[in-house]
Amino acid sequence: MVTTIGPAPPLKGQGDPAQSIRPPAGKRVPHGRLALRRGLPLREGLLRAFKSILSVTRRAAAAAVEHPVDSVHEYRKSIRRARSLVELLRPAFGKTAADGLILRLKEAFAKTGSLRDSDILLATLESLGGEPDGATEAFQRMLEAESAERPGPAETAELLKSGALDLRALPKVFDVVLPAGDSIWELQQGLERSQRRTRQALSQTLDSYSEENFHRWRRRLKELRYQIELLSSGGGRPLRAREKALARLAQDVGKVTDLFVLRRRIESRAAEVPGAAELSERIRRRGEEKARALLSRGSDLLAEPPREFADRVLAERG
Repeated sequence: MVTTIGPAPPLKGQGDPAQSIRPPAGKRVPHGRLALRRGLPLREGLLRAFKSILSVTRRAAAAAVEHPVDSVHEYRKSIRRARSLVELLRPAFGKTAADGLILRLKEAFAKTGSLRDSDILLATLESLGGEPDGATEAFQRMLEAESAERPGPAETAELLKSGALDLRALPKVFDVVLPAGDSIWELQQGLERSQRRTRQALSQTLDSYSEENFHRWRRRLKELRYQIELLSSGGGRPLRAREKALARLAQDVGKVTDLFVLRRRIESRAAEVPGAAELSERIRRRGEEKARALLSRGSDLLAEPPREFADRVLAERG
């Protein structure tokens, strides 16, 4: 029997970039989501989802001359989504094939690491609120100087184009290593595995709180959230609500890990700025307070045992 899976809304944005990297005036930054089209055999739907999300990297490169910051952000998110799909299908791929795909995705992702920190940390510093003091103003100037030194729009576009070109062969690899047939069993196993790992990371953080443990939980949570995004496309209202709740939690958790990164950056420059130690401690307290509240939210969202969670998600998918 052929297994079919639900509809996917079309991806926003334009098609593949033209020969020149410079996009036409008004080029929009692409946005992508993982989605399965109802009415397709499961295997074909998964392959199309992978191809579609990787196409965002090429379209982000095309838009980067006019929108470098947002294009880098969407490029990186599309690779995270592609990685989450590979992890979901790891039981079907097997370790060697899955690890090979993940390595290629990591390499393309790493090319853009230096393009994001200063923008994120400036926004995080501004989010602290309150009356500005000498240390805050000094670090704001430092981050603004770092941001001004980042690669320009044309260089950013070329960097994204290079990473996107590195990924163009991956859908063919995905097609080769994904087993034939439309069994949903491996999908259920992958979902159980991801939810189990997310629960384990949560439990470890609750038992022994540290920024490292919290960050590990964040990575697991984001991976699970994107997998539910894939399955919620065309699914019932309860599943869409579940995905939105996970998305909100993952977004809030990300803001806390940005506080961690900001604090470490401040500590690395503390000798240069009077008052840096006090600012660092203020950020540490705020980050830990927010982190513990989010761990409580996570406990509620991840309360179901892995098998029950996977069964319910696939049932809500319909």
